[in-house]
Amino acid sequence: MAARPCRWWQARFAALAGFDVRFEPWQDRRQRLELVAEAFAYPLALSPLVEPSADLSAAMEDGYLEGIVLKDRTAEYRSGSRRGWSKVKSPDWLERHRARFGR
Repeated sequence: MAARPCRWWQARFAALAGFDVRFEPWQDRRQRLELVAEAFAYPLALSPLVEPSADLSAAMEDGYLEGIVLKDRTAEYRSGSRRGWSKVKSPDWLERHRARFGR
């Protein structure tokens, strides 16, 4: 597998321009984030919205994705809480990339 540069994937903000957006509906928060993301430059990128697929599974198996986060779009934002979402991780990802992180 060829080395790929690291990216920072931004998926959410708790506040934007001093305005607390945690209690807004997910769709409203996402629209604000998409607007802000228009100004993002490498290595910052907007976390894409995806549907479960064989391609995502293959990307995890190939080592290109550490994992994916599954969220209930109707769930309220909860700081620090994982209620309403799950992360599915590739068990082999860290082992494949251990040298990149000096572990």
